[in-house]
Amino acid sequence: FLSMVREEQVARFTKLQNTLKSFQKQYRKLQETVEKLVAQENESRMVLEELEQVKEGQRVMKLIGPCLFPQPVKEAAETIETRLSLISRQFKAVQDKIASIERRAKDKQRDAALLQNILQQQHALEQKTQMSKKKELEEAE
Repeated sequence: FLSMVREEQVARFTKLQNTLKSFQKQYRKLQETVEKLVAQENESRMVLEELEQVKEGQRVMKLIGPCLFPQPVKEAAETIETRLSLISRQFKAVQDKIASIERRAKDKQRDAALLQNILQQQHALEQKTQMSKKKELEEAE
């Protein structure tokens, strides 16, 4: 009976470890997404700063496919501001996902630590029981 319980606990511990590995993989992907969003935000801010430097009468061009087309400065700035707003919302969503994964991972780590402690105590008890039986057999001889 004890061995069945132990096997179930080992299987549960293994499942917890696999879940934690999955969380780590998700976390790494989200961190990569954060890095990309930060790069996009920096690039967009630089473009917006450049647009603020444009003087009256200068032209701004927009690349569409292989062609350049004139674009009003105000329209270009609005497009970049909209892009920055979108990046900000995406960044918030990714940060929320990261926080959720961190909370869930912390819970799973706590569960794994408790289960590992139980398994270690059971193992120690099994060894102690085996030693007692061995001692009893030696004394009986």
